[in-house]
Amino acid sequence: MRPLPIHSHRNRPTQPKGDRQPSNRAESDPFSSGKKSLKRVSTAQPDASSTQEVALWLLGSAVEAALDGYSITDADLSNGGKIIYVNPAFTRITGYELPDVIGKTPAILRGPLTDLQMMAEAISTLEAGEPFQGESMHYRKDGTVFRMSWSTVPLTDHLGRISHFLTVFRDVTEQRRSETVRKWLEVAIERSEVAVVVYDKRLRVQLVNPAFESLSGVSSAEARHLPAWRLPIRPRSLAQWRRLTASLETDGAAELTFEHRNASGRVQLLELTITAIRENESEVAAYIARCSDVTEQRRLESVSEALNMSESLGYVFSGVRHELGNPINSIKAALSVLRAGIDRFDPDKVKDYLDSVLLEVGRVEYLLKSLRSFTAFERPSVEPVDVNAFLHRFSDLVAPCLRQEGIVIVVSPAPETFLVSADPRALHQVLLNLVNNAVDAIEGREDPRIELRVGHCHSRRGLVEVIDNGLGFEPQDTGRLLQPFYTTKKDGNGLGLSISQKLISRMNGSLELSGVPHRGCRATVLLDIVDH
Repeated sequence: MRPLPIHSHRNRPTQPKGDRQPSNRAESDPFSSGKKSLKRVSTAQPDASSTQEVALWLLGSAVEAALDGYSITDADLSNGGKIIYVNPAFTRITGYELPDVIGKTPAILRGPLTDLQMMAEAISTLEAGEPFQGESMHYRKDGTVFRMSWSTVPLTDHLGRISHFLTVFRDVTEQRRSETVRKWLEVAIERSEVAVVVYDKRLRVQLVNPAFESLSGVSSAEARHLPAWRLPIRPRSLAQWRRLTASLETDGAAELTFEHRNASGRVQLLELTITAIRENESEVAAYIARCSDVTEQRRLESVSEALNMSESLGYVFSGVRHELGNPINSIKAALSVLRAGIDRFDPDKVKDYLDSVLLEVGRVEYLLKSLRSFTAFERPSVEPVDVNAFLHRFSDLVAPCLRQEGIVIVVSPAPETFLVSADPRALHQVLLNLVNNAVDAIEGREDPRIELRVGHCHSRRGLVEVIDNGLGFEPQDTGRLLQPFYTTKKDGNGLGLSISQKLISRMNGSLELSGVPHRGCRATVLLDIVDH
């Protein structure tokens, strides 16, 4: 039996079977150390009448085209086993070309991280005529490290003696890294206090964690392969399911809050978030869902919203008394004049008076809307908002109260009018919170001052800023000021800024704080600009 099951490097002419003579081994044996051995295996078609030659040609072509690396060494392991053949995949994986390795030993792939004890074990096993499988760190020609998984088997000659060794290997670096990350994720999911479900692309359960078992009362074995709509924890409304599946199809993610009655009969408010895991940009491989009991959280949010709103109302009502009085008096005066002169006024004059009345009614409507709270259970109704006009209306509402307290208020609109994407009610509450904080910060200052400023930055975002000359804050407090219940004020509850951040994030915006101790604070609301 030939030691290497591949065809010759050269394409020899076919001879009749009876006239075929033994060829010179140096010419035909690919193990020869001459220059011919540095050529790649020929892909010329062999004699179709010879089954053996066709088989050898196919086998050789397969080795040359293989994705795994192949190398063949001689049987002299005392000298490390010199390489006599490598396939193109060997070069692609290691960076070593055929001439680089002929006559060298596989030790050229080893380095400081290679498991030398495993290498010694491999040599001992191969000398005993047994195959060996292993996995260790090896080095490419450029010095980079990769994890190699390999299998080496002895090849015997026609007398049954070991003449060569064949090694087949592959780079498993990324595979092992992915396996490690997957194990970490499995541990994280297993230990998570949040209920987690992993679905396949057809939304059939593949895995649930202990937190889900505890929340639902269904074991992992019972839940496996169930469709999502048959789990005990699920939205009961068909409309909710349609909304959820539509969001998954369009956005690859969905959020839903729904009521669930547990085994003890208690009604819980659950928040479900499902995200698609994609193998590429279009193909969904799986879905991962998180389900949390937010009953207590939402109750506390409602309480905090009420506390926060009650703090802000003090600055609103003194302004409301003044602002409601002005338009009502204007409406009363216009209607009185109109009633007295209706018989002698021409139609255009009547229209003017009516337009004036409607304008003042609009001011009243805005004030009434401003008094509506924006709770944690509401979703923002986002619309294009003219921030300059909005800021003027807001300042008209809060300015009377601020001036009564001796605070100078400065309104700085943007030079050019532009629109931002916002919910006017939510933005109104955010600015009330920020002004409330500013008033507390400037208490006791000789020249208390608050500036309301509108502008825009280069990232296609508009900004509304509340700037004061108050106490400011320490740099280490910057990241904590937006956390619920964290406050630097003596009588503060730490809710205003955290609620403001939540409202702004729901409008796809952000809240940034900057300040210097004893020199003031700048609160910046960033919102997306809307094209006209």
